[in-house]
Amino acid sequence: MKKFLAFAAVVLLAFSAKAEDLYAGGSLSFWRNSTDKQTTISILPEIGIHLDSKWALGTTIGYTHTETGSDDNKYITNAFQIGPYARYTYFTYEKVSLFCDGGFNISTGKGRFHGESGDAMTAWSIGFKPGVAFNVNKKFGVVAHFGFLGYEGVNDGAKEAGYKEGFGLRFSGDAMSLGFYYNF
Repeated sequence: MKKFLAFAAVVLLAFSAKAEDLYAGGSLSFWRNSTDKQTTISILPEIGIHLDSKWALGTTIGYTHTETGSDDNKYITNAFQIGPYARYTYFTYEKVSLFCDGGFNISTGKGRFHGESGDAMTAWSIGFKPGVAFNVNKKFGVVAHFGFLGYEGVNDGAKEAGYKEGFGLRFSGDAMSLGFYYNF
């Protein structure tokens, strides 16, 4: 525990040394799919640091709650997730920037069916997410991701919860997100 606290202190000191390069933000989402009778709520705070004008390192750390099915046949999952990434900004024109995030995401939690606890679930992904940023001013920006190129894997508990395994290029609505950022 002492080693972890010492490491955390060193990381905080490193971040505070370049505090003007830090950014914080995240996204909040709500999605209701009437076909599958599925409701998903996600809260994904995000923090990162600009290394220079092209590169940034960051991570999302958040929570997702999903309910699938009707009242008499409902499956509920609660999952914690973390997603570190490296961001490369390849084009900037005035207030608009195009970038690509490369990283991985891991989500773990448990499901419940009729109040009975289910198997532990784990889902992971590794790949690239293209995006666009619009800087409203020097401190505030809006960021959108649109798509995913990579691999998504799941264990049996996650398959029971409705998570899917696969790879490829996806530009569907569930691969889009919108977030807000504050630059320190």
